[in-house]
This record gives sequence, structure tokens and C-alpha cells, in this order.
Amino acid sequence: MKSYQRNNCRNILLETLKVGGMLTIVFVAPGAAPALLKPFMNNGKYNKPKLKDTLRYMEKNELVGLSSDKSSVTLTLKKKGRDKALKYNIDEMTISKPKKWDKKWRIVIFDIPEKHKIARHVLKNKLDELGFKQIQKSVYLHPYPCENEIEMIRSVYEIRPYVKILTATDIEEESKLKKYYQL
Repeated sequence: MKSYQRNNCRNILLETLKVGGMLTIVFVAPGAAPALLKPFMNNGKYNKPKLKDTLRYMEKNELVGLSSDKSSVTLTLKKKGRDKALKYNIDEMTISKPKKWDKKWRIVIFDIPEKHKIARHVLKNKLDELGFKQIQKSVYLHPYPCENEIEMIRSVYEIRPYVKILTATDIEEESKLKKYYQL
């Protein structure tokens, strides 16, 4: 199986498992397969080798735990799989622009120790990608709600104690920031 196909199938399974924690795949009724198994279907039937290859890969890499009988396979999400699913979400993350700005500024401040320098680097890059404006060395600003996105980054990279989110209604040089964000 091509690498990008395996990655896509793995990500679909991880996303599903992240929500439910456990998934049982039944082989006896392929017509009733949920949309998440679509990558494993071929002419209305399961492509068992493709599915087994993906599941073995995920188990070998400690993403899932497997148990099976003749007609089904049960997957249980392991910590490493949960972390990978969350990281996948981080890679796809964006901040939604509401129809009307609520006139609040979200400020992310951090002081991440040297032992977590990779996480610090990832956080800075992700803040840039998400459209934050750096206003001081470890201070970034955004006009739209982003608390959930920052929480996910803090959780995945285990930097919660070092990253804070502030909300402000008044900020110096606001007119420059409004111009920057076209508000």
C-alpha cells in the first residue's frame, strides 16, 4: 500500500477512535460500513488486506490495541495514538473568522523552559501559521477566539503550565493592530 494511502487511512481511524476511544469493525455486513471505512471498501466489499495492513502498522507503532474474532476487530486507542490524532488536528488547525469582531484581543504569553525548546519552537511556528502577530518576544496577539486551539497545542506538547491566554478589550496602538488585521 502506498505511504500516503496508509497515512490517510490511519488518520481516519485515529480521528474516529479519538472521539469514541474504541471501535469495532464488523466484516459480516460490509454494506452497513460507516463512512470512515470508505477507504477500505472496494466495489461494496472490504479490502481486508488493506485494512489488515493498516491495523498491523498501527498496532506495531503502538497507536492502537487490537483484539479480534472471526467476524470483527476491536481497536482501542493507546496514548501514542491519541497524541498522534491530536497532532494531526494541530497540523490542520485554523482559526475561524467570525462575521462580526467582538472587539476583544486574545493574547498568548509564554515562558517555556529550555528543556522544552522543541515545543517552544512548534508553538511559535504554529502561532505564526494561525495569523498571530508577535508584539514582544514571547507575546502574541490575535483578534478572534482561539482558546480551544491554544489549549490543544498546550495539551499535545505538554506545555500547559508555561503558556497563558489573556483577553483584553483595550490595547496600546490598537489602531495599528486593527489596520494589520483589517478590522
